[in-house]
Amino acid sequence: METVHYSCIVITLLIYCFFTLVSSTYGKLLPTEMTTAKPKTKNSKLRRLYGLSNRQAQGLCLLLIALAFYSIPLELRPITTRGEGREGLMVRDMLTQSNFVLPLRLGNVVPSKPPMFHWLALITSQSLGRMTPGTLRLPSAICASLTLLFLYCFSSNSRGSAVGLASALVAASSLEWMRDASRARVDMCFSFFIVSSILLFFSLTNSALDRRKVSSVKTVLLGLSLAAGVLAKGPAGLLVPCIVVTFYFLLIRKEMSAKHAAKILLAPAIGLIISAIWYWLAFQQSRGLFFETQILRENFGRIFSSTGAVVGHEKGHFFALLDFLRATAPWSLFAPLVIVWVKRELPKLRDKTHRAELLSLLVIATFATLVLISRSKRPEYFLPCVPFFAHLLAVSCKQFILSANMRVFLRIMRSLTLLLGAVVGLLCASVLIISYLPRPDALVRQSTLAGLYDKLSLDVSLPLLLLSMLILTLIYLCKTHRALSIKDPFATLHYLAYSILIVSFGVSTLILPRLYLKSDPEGFSVQVRQELSSGRVLWQYDRIFYPLSFYLGHAPDILPRGAELPSALERTSLLVRNDQLEEVRHRFPLSTIIASSRISSGSRKHGMHLLRPLGR
Repeated sequence: METVHYSCIVITLLIYCFFTLVSSTYGKLLPTEMTTAKPKTKNSKLRRLYGLSNRQAQGLCLLLIALAFYSIPLELRPITTRGEGREGLMVRDMLTQSNFVLPLRLGNVVPSKPPMFHWLALITSQSLGRMTPGTLRLPSAICASLTLLFLYCFSSNSRGSAVGLASALVAASSLEWMRDASRARVDMCFSFFIVSSILLFFSLTNSALDRRKVSSVKTVLLGLSLAAGVLAKGPAGLLVPCIVVTFYFLLIRKEMSAKHAAKILLAPAIGLIISAIWYWLAFQQSRGLFFETQILRENFGRIFSSTGAVVGHEKGHFFALLDFLRATAPWSLFAPLVIVWVKRELPKLRDKTHRAELLSLLVIATFATLVLISRSKRPEYFLPCVPFFAHLLAVSCKQFILSANMRVFLRIMRSLTLLLGAVVGLLCASVLIISYLPRPDALVRQSTLAGLYDKLSLDVSLPLLLLSMLILTLIYLCKTHRALSIKDPFATLHYLAYSILIVSFGVSTLILPRLYLKSDPEGFSVQVRQELSSGRVLWQYDRIFYPLSFYLGHAPDILPRGAELPSALERTSLLVRNDQLEEVRHRFPLSTIIASSRISSGSRKHGMHLLRPLGR
């Protein structure tokens, strides 16, 4: 593990140097609409060496950098959360049961989501020869990187390469986007297919409205993308793109020929047929239980109230706004700028030059409405909105710069860059100071403070390195402030995004792995296997511990709450969560702790203990 950490240090510094090089040559690589001189593409070194235009080279570099950023830290963290452990068990059950349509989780539970993510995770795991946390998370990293590439193409085609790169960087450095790009969950996979479906719909609809040829290849790709969206998270993968494009067409108020309309409508038909085939095959396997789980509970149950229905993450309507701000953080600080621009440009949104912005607003409005009426609310539900919000933010910044307040805007951007760097620097300095302090005895019984202290109590070298890297970034930003000019309007925005990406990459490769070393379920599973090898029977109290079951390869039998240990089992061991330890100790006063693990750093409810009831 130490070798991996030192390798990440080297990779982090190399990426930092690369970003510095790209920033310093910004004017040479990025033709902007601000310059009066035409970009010299004929003498471009990239074009001469690789046969690529500047825009193609930028898109390729963006894809490679995003893949590196999201993929390198994937293997450094173990599976610790319930959601990732559950998805990992689904991938393993799909392989062990040889059932690729509807594998039952642990052999008896109907999954709540379709299997698209599990198919992709199985492909990456089989291709790399083994199933690890990194291979399970790799599909999310790939989907996040490809979505950024599509966003760059979408924004570049409508507003130029400078806006395209700014949009991609804003989306890439959004906190929720970075978090879901490194998790083994279905949300990023679903977002990729939603965004790709909307953009393909947008391209086909514009071709039809402008009396141009509607591409048959794009139509087929759109149908496959819609089907994949349904198979990623449910019928919303087909309904949301259709709703967005329907309102887009109604607002444009332009006629479309029947031939073009029929060709575009062929794509949803293809998606509906492919997804219906899977739903029919899955229904044949579990029938009523499948219908109740994936149709009623996961779709209608999250929107409409029903007696006895159990809905996870149920919140009030006000949380829809908070979740959107969290999903787009830290760039949601610029939301007032976007609102002012939309209010000013509202009469022009139906023009041909504002079609991309109209589509972006419709996507955000559609998801906001769906989340608002839904009882279940999470920031992940707004993940497909992040690319479109990034596009609106980049366009708003461009228009603000072109106005008379350009110098004010540049000062604001510089101040926010330095403020963000100062806050992160203070946090790193606090980590550095607290790491020297011994742990007070008063924190032993206060789990919240103890968990916070454990998160801050790190080795001295790691926060010192991160702090030094941040200081170098700030020095470079201050040095280049005087070089910013009208010809380079997005430089400050890019520098701010680069700073966020570099700091987050340093945290994910240098800080988080150190935290998870204290709560590694893989090491705890070794102790559990030793208990099993001694001939003892293992039970788990009240519920399944998915991360531990993932590393064990199976789930021990569940002992329901309130039940007694079977008297016939004289050699029994019991897995108990930390918040249930007192309850178990009261019922089994002779229980002895054999091994313990927090499983999730600093979280009391995810603490886990292996107990051995004596006298049995």
